[in-house]
Amino acid sequence: MDELEKEMLEYDKEEKEWKNIVLLKKEMRLKRNIILTTKTNEEIAEIFFDKIKTQNSLEFFYDCNIYWIEIGVESIFDFPQSTYHRYELINNLVWEKVRILKRQRKHEENEKERKESFKWIDEIIEWIKEKRLKKLSKIGLKLFLSEKKKNLIPINREALYLEVNNEIENRKRK
Repeated sequence: MDELEKEMLEYDKEEKEWKNIVLLKKEMRLKRNIILTTKTNEEIAEIFFDKIKTQNSLEFFYDCNIYWIEIGVESIFDFPQSTYHRYELINNLVWEKVRILKRQRKHEENEKERKESFKWIDEIIEWIKEKRLKKLSKIGLKLFLSEKKKNLIPINREALYLEVNNEIENRKRK
């Protein structure tokens, strides 16, 4: 065995030792993290989600990094590969919960807007009478809303249109 081969073997040995040291450090870091060692993926996702759901707006929710830092994971690469897999799973669980919450909040917002718009029915009927119209057209409703500087999403505008015309019909029958 020549000198170069000996150096290469020594280098390989040192590299393996170094990799083992790094792996041991990562394992120790994991063992010291109480949350990662005692909680399931679902429990950690719930911890993060409980903090996220208190935010007024979820429009700018990008990732869970701040929450990972709070539980002692400043860099996922300081932990074993298995922890990175958990990291991905937990982030996906949180994203799914946030997506559902966004949809739920949007639905609640739309329902609130619809209920608020139904309070304008009498005002709209008076406006129709002033314009000497028999019923409300969709264009007429858009005109009313623009005059009053009010805006509705299309589904709520359609609901209001139907509700106003139903109310006009009911009043004619009386």
